[in-house]
Amino acid sequence: MDKSLSTKIQSNDNTLLEALCFCMPAHLFNRLIIVVPMGLCILMGAKNYDHMLTANGYKPVGNSITDDKKLAYGFCFFILYGLSLLMMVCCTQIMKYTIKRERPVRRSDTTRISDLRGKEVGTYAMPSGDSSAAAVFCLLVAVEIGWPMIYVLMPLVMLGRVYYQCHWLGDTIVGLFVGSFWGLVGASNFAFLVPFFRALVGSESFQD
Repeated sequence: MDKSLSTKIQSNDNTLLEALCFCMPAHLFNRLIIVVPMGLCILMGAKNYDHMLTANGYKPVGNSITDDKKLAYGFCFFILYGLSLLMMVCCTQIMKYTIKRERPVRRSDTTRISDLRGKEVGTYAMPSGDSSAAAVFCLLVAVEIGWPMIYVLMPLVMLGRVYYQCHWLGDTIVGLFVGSFWGLVGASNFAFLVPFFRALVGSESFQD
């Protein structure tokens, strides 16, 4: 069922569908482009720092703080995502080279705006690292920033990776679970990072 459903998606040759739904999400968490969501973490943390504080049991500081302090809170969220992402990457790489599931063969009867499949040479499919990275991002943004609607992005990333023939659908589903796990690990261990965050923001920050 996994491969049959994936083949239906991979054989689709609708350029408008690709441009509107899959092109951006399928690339967003791929290799160096990951700096885009990481940069967004800084902006979101700088804007919604009070939610991040209260979600972890700390007092909100309101809007009276300086822009530098707001930016520092943004970097705190950036660090949280970056560390969670690092752990996730280590996990997915171990899984890939343990499971050794081959990627789908590039189809000659379809055309794509971007040759994303051509960049995925010499690596294995299960689990999808991009889907895992997106899952870490979505979970942390939903929990720490308070934007649960970010999960609209998740199926677009997953289906986009299948559409570009980089993965089977099952790879992305496993990636969703792996990334969600490491996102939860990161969110659950927020308190362990607070001493480093205080060094960044100021000793008076993160008050119980």
